[in-house]
Amino acid sequence: MVALLSSIPPRSSPPSRPARSSERPNLVRVGAVVPLRPASIVAGTSLHGAAARRARPSGATFRRRRVAASGVLLLFTLLVVIVVHGALDRIGGGPLTTTGATSGPQAAAAQAWVVKPGDTIWSIATSLDPRGDVRPLVDRLYNEVGGAPLYPGETIPIPSAG
Repeated sequence: MVALLSSIPPRSSPPSRPARSSERPNLVRVGAVVPLRPASIVAGTSLHGAAARRARPSGATFRRRRVAASGVLLLFTLLVVIVVHGALDRIGGGPLTTTGATSGPQAAAAQAWVVKPGDTIWSIATSLDPRGDVRPLVDRLYNEVGGAPLYPGETIPIPSAG
């Protein structure tokens, strides 16, 4: 073990003052870790007063932080709702909406068919004319709906023969 003799002045003494002969020189081991004293001990202060207030925020600070965090969470939630609502509008995801269905007043027909779940143009034509050839009626029904898909609750005017 190697030890060095040095005349390093103690931390509390000013560096300009020479070491006294009665003081023992500080021994420092080469490669040894010298423990550092906390700043409060070196400066001669305690953790009371201003330092303690900086160590733990006040109640008002906590309230401001909670209000800010709640505001950020509220804005994020609102943003998510707007994005999801916009996405559902684009894909027609409302529970009672029917995409492709015409809206507004329509001319009244002599007869009309209200589409039920599972109805197709062929099944409607077969129900209207169960004995004959339904292909001409299927063509007229197809032209009446404009080739659009059928939705339950939709009213289809039944075209006249001819």
